[in-house]
Amino acid sequence: MPTCIDIASIIDKQKFGPFHLTVVSLSFLLMLVDGYDNISIAYIAPLLIKEWGVDKSALGPLFSAGLLGGLFGPPLFGYLGDRYGRKTSVILGAFFFGVFTLAQVWANSLGSMMALRFIAGIGIGGVLPITVALNTEFAPRRIRASMTMLSFVGVALGGALGGLVSSTFMGPYGWQVIFWTGGIAPMLVGVLALLVFPESLKYLSLHPTRRAELLKVLARLAPGLRV
Repeated sequence: MPTCIDIASIIDKQKFGPFHLTVVSLSFLLMLVDGYDNISIAYIAPLLIKEWGVDKSALGPLFSAGLLGGLFGPPLFGYLGDRYGRKTSVILGAFFFGVFTLAQVWANSLGSMMALRFIAGIGIGGVLPITVALNTEFAPRRIRASMTMLSFVGVALGGALGGLVSSTFMGPYGWQVIFWTGGIAPMLVGVLALLVFPESLKYLSLHPTRRAELLKVLARLAPGLRV
């Protein structure tokens, strides 16, 4: 008789180890760049007023454009996660908002900046919940809240990091440096996630054609387990 394996039970029995450290560290980095890009526009506002000659009141829609885009991110990337895997969705999201954040380097008007902020916001808003879902899935129940909170620290730290980058580099390099760093960093984290981030075990268990990948992730999670 075939034996049923309860994946959730296997996850809950594990002690915190290198596998969990990898998941938390990458989740932290993803949320770090997510938080950085979400807040970054606030640090360049004074320079945009001076350089583009825009009124302060016009910056309201610019600030809200990314947040508005963020409304569409979770359902879109949630669907992609269900269809193609959560790891795939997270990596796609990181590259998506990285590319459109980088494109803001060449924005030359309030309208073009708003459009790019809106599109980048879709990825920024979509990556965070999928990252949390992956982090939560691999966390044993007894330390689930701790792992989630550790990764969430990245959001606040990313926002603060934008202030450090702006105060240190914006003077000599202009406001564009905010978007150079904010665009390249998510893509680098995306490459790292492609190499070491695990795919959702629950997703893999529903796709028999990816059984080999399922066994590899299980071997990383629970080295002594034989399926």
